[in-house]
Amino acid sequence: MKKKGVRGRRMTGLIVLTGVILFLSGCQGWKGADRKDGQEVKEQHTADRHDADEKPEGLKALENEEILREAEKIAGLYEEIYREALIGGTLNSLETKEKILNRLGEGGYSAVDWENQLDMHNFESMKDFCIRAAQGQSGNTVLLRLLNDGGLIWYSLESREKEMKIDQYAVSWEGDTPAVSFLDTFTAYVWSYTVKGYFLFEKYQPPGYDGATGHHAVRVEPLNRDCRELNRKYILPVGYEDNNLFLTDWSENDYGELSFEDMYETLYQVKYGRRVEVDNSEIHASQQEFAEMIQTRFRVDEAELQSQTVYDKAAGIYRWKARGMGDFPSCILPYPEVTSYKENGDGTLTLTVEAVWEDENTDCAFTHEVTVRPAGKADYQYVSNQIIHDADQKVPPYIKRTGK
Repeated sequence: MKKKGVRGRRMTGLIVLTGVILFLSGCQGWKGADRKDGQEVKEQHTADRHDADEKPEGLKALENEEILREAEKIAGLYEEIYREALIGGTLNSLETKEKILNRLGEGGYSAVDWENQLDMHNFESMKDFCIRAAQGQSGNTVLLRLLNDGGLIWYSLESREKEMKIDQYAVSWEGDTPAVSFLDTFTAYVWSYTVKGYFLFEKYQPPGYDGATGHHAVRVEPLNRDCRELNRKYILPVGYEDNNLFLTDWSENDYGELSFEDMYETLYQVKYGRRVEVDNSEIHASQQEFAEMIQTRFRVDEAELQSQTVYDKAAGIYRWKARGMGDFPSCILPYPEVTSYKENGDGTLTLTVEAVWEDENTDCAFTHEVTVRPAGKADYQYVSNQIIHDADQKVPPYIKRTGK
């Protein structure tokens, strides 16, 4: 393989305080449950060290031949898969990602997709490294995270006395030729390996910093396959953004504060792959369009829909104000993960969902139970959502739009 000149930049680490927090919280579940009840925080370690002048050492230099050779080796493992997917336009498909991860795993690397939607290959070695590091043992390993464009973020991890030093490189593609770039080196401000099987780490950022977040959450332990499929079908398409389907308690007997306007916009985008059109800061939907969109996913009659929304009876349309600049949360939101489920006697399924919130350094910010009613291969309806209240829960903010 022809070697490319390596591009990149050297960055001064802003690092700082290091520590280990072992989050051993317990969110209970049923089928597919991957955590135990009754676990509590066992230990927390911090050190009063702030070195604003920490700089990359010789190993991080882009000219380092060892790094270049290993980067080419890594890229060569899946080069053929990458080329075929690039031509076919399938780089971002789960099938392609799984093929690449499998090839990286066969090469001896611990590898996972960036969004934690596939199981990590060679997770055992990564898990062993994290457990030993949390015990204060010295060690090192390499972790690869696959990006949607076929590139990689490569972490060289080194543990010593419960500190975690991290070197980051990017393996990218220029056409069909790989290139490696040095990104950063830092000592984790906090890091942990959780009972649920997440490796969480944070790079310190000074107050007022408005660049990329320094928080990361990497699932190491495999997740039950059925839980993953249920999450992709029922939960992920809606998520926690711009709606409150999973952020408030409701049921078919009492829809409470559930916003059907938000649900129309969300379901519209899921169905058509684009946002609903906005007309002079308003969104309009005919009586039939609104009812059909909502009633495909909810057992609700039109009289109740009209009572809980803004319905213009004279015009025969639903109309509401589009979200403005102040109608969105300012934080990066968590993502949902189904961790267990149970089949009910009435044909419904109840899913236990835990919110993984990188920016809060937790793999279980809050837990909620979602009941759905399957109706054939693709059809289903949402039946209820119930938040499992806990003193330490962190439910992401839901902002109601400022006008109707």
